[in-house]
Amino acid sequence: MNDNYDPFAPKTPSAKFLTIGTIHKGKVVRREQLPQKDIHTGVPLTYSDGNTKMQVAIEIAPLDGTENITIWAKGAMLHAIKAAIKAAGAPTLETGGTLAVKYTGDGTPKTAGFNAPKEYVAQYVSPAVSGDDLLGATNPTPQVDMPGGPVDASPVTANDLL
Repeated sequence: MNDNYDPFAPKTPSAKFLTIGTIHKGKVVRREQLPQKDIHTGVPLTYSDGNTKMQVAIEIAPLDGTENITIWAKGAMLHAIKAAIKAAGAPTLETGGTLAVKYTGDGTPKTAGFNAPKEYVAQYVSPAVSGDDLLGATNPTPQVDMPGGPVDASPVTANDLL
């Protein structure tokens, strides 16, 4: 659980990443680590060693002023967000920071008959830095090594996120 968690806060709709190219970006309002649950039973999912599989619920206030949404980050999306935080030189995902997440494509299914895993890129600007140029192309382009190859980690501000 997180210090920003408010059990009385209204629930927000989930961010949908239905088509390749979908981007959600906004100011981080709060975040909370929660267990992943079976979609049919609601029972928390566990690894073979018994540890609970976790995910992070990140509520953002979209930059376009629309209703707050929650990004449910786990797996590849969580790795992309962690890489963005590291590239930004921030200690963690902070309330007031600006986050952008983009659905970039589909990977290769690990098992025949299953859906391909979604692939994401993310960018983050700490609240201590202006978020106006997120994913801007005016600065040199540092790279962050990620599975599948290097990822652009240019310093940016919020208006240019993804």
